Amino acid sequence: MIVLEREIGNQLDDLFESVVVGLANMFSEKSKEAKGDSELERKLVILPQDDGLLSRIQWVDDNPYIYLRSDIPTHAIPHILGTALCHVKQRIDQFPDAVKNEDEEEPDGVVLSRMTLKEFVLSLHAEKTMESIDFNMDWEDEQRHQGLKDLLKMLNPEEEDGFNNSGHPTLQFFSLIYAKYSLFHPSDMWRGLSKSIKKDFPAFVQSGEKILEIINDIGYDDIDSCLKCLVDIRDEIAMRPYTLITDRRDGSYY
Repeated sequence: MIVLEREIGNQLDDLFESVVVGLANMFSEKSKEAKGDSELERKLVILPQDDGLLSRIQWVDDNPYIYLRSDIPTHAIPHILGTALCHVKQRIDQFPDAVKNEDEEEPDGVVLSRMTLKEFVLSLHAEKTMESIDFNMDWEDEQRHQGLKDLLKMLNPEEEDGFNNSGHPTLQFFSLIYAKYSLFHPSDMWRGLSKSIKKDFPAFVQSGEKILEIINDIGYDDIDSCLKCLVDIRDEIAMRPYTLITDRRDGSYY
């Protein structure tokens, strides 16, 4: 498979094909609804980006555009691209979303927490989807490790009163990050980092452990479990009422 003019092997061939088929089926249904409108077009495009996130997805006219950071080493592309492909497939399959409640005011900074909530739960399902693939994660793990260390250095627990306040966006975000790293980060790298967090930011740990309990109780095997997981975590970290969880299958909100 060629991605960004680089050969990345065949690890993602089956996943890529399933996404393409899902996209084709989605547009087939839309074409029927549009009574055969010939202008409906399906595309799955992978493009480079110079900086920012390792990957991002932009939907244009229901077509997914996957952007990958151009400095990603070739051996690290399969997992990063695979995760993005899983997120595309999740949208095609109508997995739930976390959205702003337009009828409610929300505190500054909560947008990042809401994005992290959605990304975390759906990434759990993505990892399960790809569990049979043996990825080389060394570079990505190092990037993630250094990224969290840099974020923590920006915090001063003696000056920030939001660390212990339920519903504060800082506590929401880092509680989710703590839970995510607990599940995704290599144990030898997480051991020292988690020890520092427990010492300096115990509120992150306390809230993060409650999130982990929810995940362990509910799971993330399918649409329904991801929906309930999003709702229960949202409520646990006090993102209600300004964050709603929507079931894409019928348009209902929770």
